[in-house]
Amino acid sequence: MLTERIKQWEEAREEFLDTFHQLADDQKSVKPSPEKWSAVQIVEHLSKVDGFALRAVKKAATRSNLSKPGIINELLTRFACAYLRSPLKLKVPTDKIAPSNSANVDEVLSEWQSILQELRSEALNLPPEKQDAAMFKHPLIGMINLDQTFRFLTEHLRNHHRQLQKLIVTFSPK
Repeated sequence: MLTERIKQWEEAREEFLDTFHQLADDQKSVKPSPEKWSAVQIVEHLSKVDGFALRAVKKAATRSNLSKPGIINELLTRFACAYLRSPLKLKVPTDKIAPSNSANVDEVLSEWQSILQELRSEALNLPPEKQDAAMFKHPLIGMINLDQTFRFLTEHLRNHHRQLQKLIVTFSPK
């Protein structure tokens, strides 16, 4: 099950990157308007969120007596994933994952790739008894397990993929 969740997450990432690379280099840092993110800011945000997940998995690997998330957390995960699939928008719940205004495209992509590889490895090497433990603290959902985390990360990535696709349209000739 976990392998399948990670595969879905990786496929969503590949689709995102295929779209990202359609942009010319000079377009990747352009904000379509002052309140909207550039393509590189979207990647930086995704990298920060995945980095939080990575730190949570690493921490869970070293802890004992981890509890399992409750039914409320499962319902909130499902709600959050459904919300991310909707056309509704939500402000970033914490400044810790907000992008900067000066990110370097190559550095952000390299760091994100590194985080993704390590997150995949750490998640797959986590003992089965810890995979069901509440380990990732989402600011709105609360504590969620590895399966819930990858479901959220996949929908979160797909949501920002749609955002990126809209951004590309702004660069298309009219």
